[in-house]
Amino acid sequence: MRRASKNVIIITRAYVKKYWDILTLLFILLIFIFVKTITIAPRFSDGNIYLYIGKLVSQGQSLYKDVFYTSPPLLPMFSAIWGKLTNFSWQLFALLPILLTSIEAIFIYLISKKHASSTIAVLSTALYLFSFMVLSTTDFASDIHFTLPLLLAGTYLFIKDQTIPSALIIALATGIKLYAIIWLLPLLTVLLLKKQFRQVLYFLGSALTTILIINVIGYLIGDKTYLQNAFFLQFHKYEAINKWKIITFLLKHDLVLILTASFLFTLNIRKPTRLLIALLSSLLLFYTIFPDLYYLYFKMLIAILVVGIAVWSSVLVKRGNKELVYQTLFAVTFLSVLTSYLYYATTQRNSSVIYPFNKIVKYVMDNPPSTNALYGDYEFTALVANETNMDIFQNRVDNNPKFFVSGIFSYDKLEKELKKNKVEMILTKGYTIRDEKTLRGGWEQVASTDFFNTNCNVEKAFPNNRGQVNEYILIWRCTY
Repeated sequence: MRRASKNVIIITRAYVKKYWDILTLLFILLIFIFVKTITIAPRFSDGNIYLYIGKLVSQGQSLYKDVFYTSPPLLPMFSAIWGKLTNFSWQLFALLPILLTSIEAIFIYLISKKHASSTIAVLSTALYLFSFMVLSTTDFASDIHFTLPLLLAGTYLFIKDQTIPSALIIALATGIKLYAIIWLLPLLTVLLLKKQFRQVLYFLGSALTTILIINVIGYLIGDKTYLQNAFFLQFHKYEAINKWKIITFLLKHDLVLILTASFLFTLNIRKPTRLLIALLSSLLLFYTIFPDLYYLYFKMLIAILVVGIAVWSSVLVKRGNKELVYQTLFAVTFLSVLTSYLYYATTQRNSSVIYPFNKIVKYVMDNPPSTNALYGDYEFTALVANETNMDIFQNRVDNNPKFFVSGIFSYDKLEKELKKNKVEMILTKGYTIRDEKTLRGGWEQVASTDFFNTNCNVEKAFPNNRGQVNEYILIWRCTY
């Protein structure tokens, strides 16, 4: 018996020694999934839009014709299927960015290991998963969580010389968001630099065929409306977010990671990795020229930077600095993870939570509008409608103020439609400052103050206090 137990221990130790990197990677993934799963909560986010639009699609509503949507059709189609399987549970939908980011980390490990040791590859995944960027953007579902796993999977296949599968998968990501096309350009550039002209033809042919099929499907669904919404609106001039503010926010919260990548790059500047440089150049071009830029799009940059840290560190190891490089990387990883998590836990983790969500749902269900239709703020009305099984007025799910400011929608026309259809219940935000009791605003992103003053009264105000600004979720009852 003792001999058998001893053999089991010996075999176990042998397996642990052989597969320590995989076991460590799994351990890191489990910690990440645990840390993020316990923070799942109803939040203000675009993810609520994707879930509800998926629900409409599953009910037979026509994307683009019946439902306003400004991207290719794959994400709503996926949301419809996922929603059917999970009964459109917002909690399980909120789990998706956590699981998909874990898949991204696995591909970062695999890509890194092609150039670096198992130790460095594991450290690169820890740097990625516990960067402030990843911790903060996995609080809610967004398009980047669906595109980036495909982009990284395609990159891994590319470095394994699987040109056609790589092109197919990356092109598939363009069916979620068109900006994914920026990932095709650097890979194509690398093939051209290597003078692999036959592979260039394979790559281009596979990618273009996939993109064509996806957009034919979109056109069959939405006809000319698809072209207008998914393509032409991408070139519409929106009120751009200040890019410098986005960049400084990124630098402030992931400073250790970015400085480490920059320092390692300067040490290896004479022998840069073609693919990494091509990807970084393409991303920087995208960030420069794309007008409707959001902070979460920099998740792509963080993914490439942590791979860069792995690749460029491995070059230093080969020069005979193994012990110093490993010690430094361990210290950098510890410092980066610690500072990023502290920033996240103290400033970001609860910043988008809708604390009175259950009370709001109960109130709406107990006091429903006679039309069974809601209208309101795009960041949370879809979530309330999903939970209460109510309609959203004219399927106006994504009524982001940018569409009104840019002239795509009109507040005047909207308000006439609200009156004409006697929309009773409108959900908005509102706020007071410090100890003031008078609401100062928040609803003007949904409709004009004159409209609310003339037609509506605040029937219920739910406190959702965050910082010095006292936020409220307002339920307006309107009569015409």
